Amino acid sequence: MQQVYTTSLFNKSFQTHFVMMGSCAHLVMVNSSWTQSHIEKLWGIPKCIKRGYPPCDTSGLQALPLERSVETPKIISVAQFRPEKAHSLQLEAFSVAIKKLDKHSRRPKLQFVGSFRNKSDEERLQNLKDKAVQLNIQDDVEFHKNVMYRDLVSLLGGLLLESTQ
Repeated sequence: MQQVYTTSLFNKSFQTHFVMMGSCAHLVMVNSSWTQSHIEKLWGIPKCIKRGYPPCDTSGLQALPLERSVETPKIISVAQFRPEKAHSLQLEAFSVAIKKLDKHSRRPKLQFVGSFRNKSDEERLQNLKDKAVQLNIQDDVEFHKNVMYRDLVSLLGGLLLESTQ
């Protein structure tokens, strides 16, 4: 009981100091809108918070043609397999859209491209695969995990056909 109380006291103290020190900052850099919103709520200094993204080479993406013929229309969702990315909702929306197509339309393919942080993310991916089966769209959905950047560019360019189902 004493250790729980001490840990709780330490965490509360740390949180108080974190908020107090953060609210004194003149400039805070964050790397996502979620983090920006979180820090704004904690520190109450929205004008001092600037969002920046790490630089990355986009020349491979810029070289992709904007118009190209494709046999199968593709929808590509690029995001880590995390709960807040709403992959399950994307599957449900895709399922509804597929059912509204007439029988002469080309069926699109939904491709999820993402990475894992931990075992929970891997389990989340398996749950998504199971949900695709439950929605009867497993043949219309592909899952690509931990894809190298060059393979992502190929996917976005419509060149990579293999999936890691």
